[in-house]
Amino acid sequence: MNLQNTNISQALADGLRRFPLVILAGIFGVAAIITCNHTDSKTLDNLGLRIAWAVVFAFPLLVAAAYAGELFPRPRWIFQSAALLAIWALWHFLDLENIGLLVWIAAAATASAVPGLVTHPKSNWWRVNIGSLNALILATFLTLVVLIGLMLAVLSLDKLFPIELSRAYGVAMIGVDAVRDAHTLSRAYGDVMAVCGFLVWPLAFVMLLPAARADLDSKQPGFALWGRFCQWALIPIGFLFTTILSAYAIRILIKRELPDGMVAMPVLVLGCYGLAAQWILEPWRADRSWAKAFSRIFPMAFPLFSILLFMALARRIEEYGFTADRYIALALAVWIVACCLVVLIRRSAPPAFAPALLAAFCLIATLGPLSSQEVCLRSQTHQLEKLLANRSAETDSRINSTLEYLVNNYDQSVVERFTGPLKLEKNSSKRDIENAARIKLGLP
Repeated sequence: MNLQNTNISQALADGLRRFPLVILAGIFGVAAIITCNHTDSKTLDNLGLRIAWAVVFAFPLLVAAAYAGELFPRPRWIFQSAALLAIWALWHFLDLENIGLLVWIAAAATASAVPGLVTHPKSNWWRVNIGSLNALILATFLTLVVLIGLMLAVLSLDKLFPIELSRAYGVAMIGVDAVRDAHTLSRAYGDVMAVCGFLVWPLAFVMLLPAARADLDSKQPGFALWGRFCQWALIPIGFLFTTILSAYAIRILIKRELPDGMVAMPVLVLGCYGLAAQWILEPWRADRSWAKAFSRIFPMAFPLFSILLFMALARRIEEYGFTADRYIALALAVWIVACCLVVLIRRSAPPAFAPALLAAFCLIATLGPLSSQEVCLRSQTHQLEKLLANRSAETDSRINSTLEYLVNNYDQSVVERFTGPLKLEKNSSKRDIENAARIKLGLP
């Protein structure tokens, strides 16, 4: 949305017309959080939090459905029904607290890929995604300004009208002096944050979102800025990490040693920065020498450096098994390498394949036998079985760390496979379960 030639009220009306379900979801989110903020019922509190989580995941899915409906108007109701069904499934079946981030990334990646479903104009995917990124930044800034203003207004009311504010939040009053509830201000602030996060931000965001299909003007300031950002920030940092990794590769070749596990961080930083620059530079590859050079160097360089990462991860996984961090590092590296290989094999490949592939990876990591939870569970229980079978004084520390991982990431029944039933009080903490398991196994 170009607001230079658009009335703000018209932009807001267009946003409401194009994305009504997003705003409706935001209203549900506000109601859920305010209910949690004011209820003493544990049941209502849990229900409200779960609804709020579902709304967070609903935002990108509903944006994706709205964009798909604009690109393909006839089956619009199918896209919206599919999004609502997915949101219902998320709310009803999934443990959002443990796998929420992966689910949200999958939803956001789906929304990113949708504008690339059309091949004309060729730059449609880039224009919508960069426009959405601009909308995200501006909407966040606007929301922060509104949030700070409203919180200062609440503080002013508390200072100037303490009795009235306390009564508004159901606090008992005695005589002239207020017996103030310690949570009065925190509840008021919570309500303000709920309204800003679930209503003000979505309204600002949808108001600024670009059209689903239009021609690209890469000279528009909101777009040209990203070219400069790549030229002076992303690309120099990418070359910096390329130099660091080249020096490290030479070092391990000279010393004839395997790469250390810490190499994962610089390799993944290079991959994320490089891949971001690779797609942001799309409009300038043809006529800017620096953009053309980087877009040719990075897809060839990263797969080579990723060998260091794969060797380090293989070594750590063989010794200590899969953990969530190692699983995510491996999946992220495989995704970036796959994107690089697609670019090398077919330079004309539509860039929308990258977020579509990311969404697929996130769904695999979330659901089924290859999910992060399942792979790590099988790996860590296998590690614990081996350690207990070959137990010695040297392995006790490894057993303790593996046991701690299982207790913190899985339920009590997993630990009881190795310890038998644990005698614990009701509602025992993770620490209590871990201590009971250590006592049962005779660990220090």
